[in-house]
Parts: sequence; C-alpha cells; structure tokens
Amino acid sequence: MAHATQTRDRSGQPIFNQVTPQDVHDAINAAGAVGDDAIQKQAGRPVNQETFTHGSSQQREQWVTTGYRSGDPKACNTFGGALGG
Repeated sequence: MAHATQTRDRSGQPIFNQVTPQDVHDAINAAGAVGDDAIQKQAGRPVNQETFTHGSSQQREQWVTTGYRSGDPKACNTFGGALGG
C-alpha cells in the first residue's frame, strides 16, 4: 500500500490515485478477519496456536501496518522480525 500510487498500468497511467485512511483501515481489518484465531473461532473450534499457518489476527494486522508505514519489504520479515508496537 505504501507505494500503491506509484504503480502504473501498461500505458503508464497510475492504477491508484490515492490510498485513503479508510483504505488502510479496511486492509488492516481484512488482515485481522482472516487470522487463524479468527477463523478457528468462527468455525466454533477452540483457538489452537499450534495449528496456526498464517498468523493470528493481531500478527497479521501488525505486519500490514508495518509494511504500510515503512514501505520496505525488508521490514516485513515475519519469520525473523520482532512483533511489537
């Protein structure tokens, strides 16, 4: 998202004119909605971190936020990076 307005189509036109605060909010909410814990809860199962394959809602929200704020893919090392505020 950090560089979305720099993305061009084949003719050189911007694909996105702007990324609004609402767009960012929606992306963070979408990431959280498909966290392994949220999916397990929605399925009526107990939350079991041992079976997570794509991260918790909180982790997914944190990494979307980190990526957007930094704009640097290297800042999003979800395997080696520290999760925090």
